Amino acid sequence: MISYSLHGAAAVMKELGTTERQLHLLRLLQNRRQGVTVDDLSRQFGVSLKTVRRDLVRLRDAGFPIQEATEAHGRHRWSMHGESTTGAGLAFDEAFALALSTQCIGSLAGTEIGDAARSAMAKLRSGLCERTLDYCDRLARSITLLQSRGVDYADKADILEQILLGHEERRNVFIAYHSRGSTEPLTYPISPYAIRQYQNAVYIIGHSEQHDEVRCFKLDRIVEAERIEFPFTIPATFDADAYLGPAFGIYSGEPERVEIKIAAAAARPIAESEWHASQEVVHHADGTLTLTMQVAITPELESWILSLGPEAKVIEPESLAEAIAAKATAIAAQYQREVKHER
Repeated sequence: MISYSLHGAAAVMKELGTTERQLHLLRLLQNRRQGVTVDDLSRQFGVSLKTVRRDLVRLRDAGFPIQEATEAHGRHRWSMHGESTTGAGLAFDEAFALALSTQCIGSLAGTEIGDAARSAMAKLRSGLCERTLDYCDRLARSITLLQSRGVDYADKADILEQILLGHEERRNVFIAYHSRGSTEPLTYPISPYAIRQYQNAVYIIGHSEQHDEVRCFKLDRIVEAERIEFPFTIPATFDADAYLGPAFGIYSGEPERVEIKIAAAAARPIAESEWHASQEVVHHADGTLTLTMQVAITPELESWILSLGPEAKVIEPESLAEAIAAKATAIAAQYQREVKHER
């Protein structure tokens, strides 16, 4: 369990959303069995007394074993009574977080991983009362509305199983891969080093014998997969997160310094988001800003720059600026032809 100090990090806590704050509340009440006062919690989270009381009442009404006691001088102390774990053996904050994440496994429905995850989720839910489940389900539906549409991998269950077993057994997997730029699938062996989920899609990171390099393969584009007897060893120097470090999205490569001038109209939304861990933002007196990143030049990066339209101009590298200009020209020419044809 994480131990909390009631007199630190108030500025950070103030930035928490309601769901995150309630998760922290559950964790804090579990750790402090003697209870805490609303005043203490208000200082801890950097929010008003009214906000803290509302969160506590919501959690109590949702069925979590939270109680309020009145002490001398009318001070109210809130605590968690009874067992500190659910019937599934999880702490209440853990159960709360997992119950909210039910929708995250939707894209794996029909696969062995998805089925096992849903079985585990069913056991978790058996340890929570109906009021708690209803509260978590309502929050989960609200959160799901903010997520992009998922992918149904039910028809990829056998393919995913072969890849997972190949990874576990360190055996190569022969795949038929239909890349975005090819008209027909190509077949070749890969060594599956790691598996990642990105924007609700599953990707396999592995060494491709065909290309003699580590690449990222989207599960959606794998038509067939079969383990073969040839073993492989994951290099001791390989780290999946480090491999993805230069990626603007999921596809990686050699990092380059990218500098983009952002117009004043788009400066604020660009500055308020983290687009890459390496980004640096410089604001200018005229309201514009300069965004610099050390990233791989990939179609994902190019698509993002193009999505900003005239509000973004690539300063360097020159090759990227030329590529964006060529695509922008092609887009404009396509619309010009359509306008002339209509006339």
